[in-house]
Amino acid sequence: MQNLWRKTSRHRLIILFAVLAATVYFVPLQKFITLGRFQHWGLAISLLAVGYLLQTIWSWKDFSRWARIAYLSSCLFWTIVAATFYNNPWLDSKMALQTPANEQARPFLVGGYLILFIYLGAVYAKWAREEEKEKALAQLAPEKTNPEKINPEKTHLEKGE
Repeated sequence: MQNLWRKTSRHRLIILFAVLAATVYFVPLQKFITLGRFQHWGLAISLLAVGYLLQTIWSWKDFSRWARIAYLSSCLFWTIVAATFYNNPWLDSKMALQTPANEQARPFLVGGYLILFIYLGAVYAKWAREEEKEKALAQLAPEKTNPEKINPEKTHLEKGE
């Protein structure tokens, strides 16, 4: 259990806010307030964005540069998606009347999200590549990480035991 706790240290707040987002998604908020389906989804998605932001702030010192960029980019992406869903109830054809301007805006929204998603994938790929480089360097130069692995007798003698 402790191993799982350590492995999820980078993602705890994101997991918590993803659970909160799922809870908001499955609770029928429309029974309590006037809200369209896409606005409801926007609220849930915004909680996921808050999770990425808070995790980045919480783990700022522990994260590498690319981890910070990846999580902040994810926060930005989900914030834009949530804002689009919340501010454009016309996306749901059952909620609002479709106008020609709305119909023309839809491909631009999809194209913009595609570009943002490709950027986000590239940032995560760069982060993964940088972490792999760090692991490879740590394996090539173990004397920097643990000098006892190289020459345990010398370190044993240096300790004065």
